[in-house]
Amino acid sequence: MKITHYSECDVDYIKAVKKCKTLEELEKIVLEYREIAEDAYQAVQKMDDLLFEQFCKGRNRSKPSMSWMELYGAILLPKTILTVGLIATRFHVPFGAAYYRMKDLGKLP
Repeated sequence: MKITHYSECDVDYIKAVKKCKTLEELEKIVLEYREIAEDAYQAVQKMDDLLFEQFCKGRNRSKPSMSWMELYGAILLPKTILTVGLIATRFHVPFGAAYYRMKDLGKLP
């Protein structure tokens, strides 16, 4: 994944995670987006097929339980995507522009 100033890769990531059908697909997605989803990558590395099945059940609910969110929330909404997305929305700029500005200011690793 290449982030440009006009990228909306946050939306692409979330769509991809919601569509994945296997743990292997999810692993591939979080690896591709690791730059903006490190906490998701770490969470998926600890998953097995049973945990993936539980993840899928909660992912498809309109209101997942609080315990589900504690276990899997970082996969659906990684910290960097959340933080940069809030800035992008606040200042009406694309995700990529907010990402690079925050990186320039040292607010992102």
